[in-house]
Amino acid sequence: ALGVGSVLAVLSVPLLWWAANPLTAWLGVFSHVVYVGAYTPLKRVTAWSTVIGFVPGAMPPLMGYTTMTGSLDATGAMLFLVLFTWQLPHTLAIGLFRGKEYAAAGVRVIPHALGDVAAARQVAWTTLALVPVTLSFPVLGAAGWLYTAVACVLGGMFVRRAWPGLRGDAVDLGWARGVFFFSM
Repeated sequence: ALGVGSVLAVLSVPLLWWAANPLTAWLGVFSHVVYVGAYTPLKRVTAWSTVIGFVPGAMPPLMGYTTMTGSLDATGAMLFLVLFTWQLPHTLAIGLFRGKEYAAAGVRVIPHALGDVAAARQVAWTTLALVPVTLSFPVLGAAGWLYTAVACVLGGMFVRRAWPGLRGDAVDLGWARGVFFFSM
């Protein structure tokens, strides 16, 4: 996997430099280094490696933005932040309902570190935090009324789905699975 990843990186960075721009190529290098050099080796060491993995996980929309604009600005940063923030409730939920499988594979996940009740509470709070992040685009002038309406409705539905996580007795596999699938 390291060999294949390295070959792909060696081939893709010049392609990004030539077909997109140097900024996008450097973001690709940074993403690759964080994914291969930090996230992957830390998965079996600490549950918090997941948060490190959110960085390369959130890089594609930013790289698409820098490909089109050639610059990094608030809109690009918010595209990154939307995907970064979204990964929090998404991965916490999958860690809750697939926790035994992760443990059997030797991969540490945040619910193991926090406990199921605390992880479920974090699902609710991070889902709530996602809403203002998604609503930053109209403020930046990067989205109109239709986006705003859809973001409000879907954000409200996501919060409603995740909110029972604040109660410790709401933690069960069905709830976590429902949050995970709604997040997609």
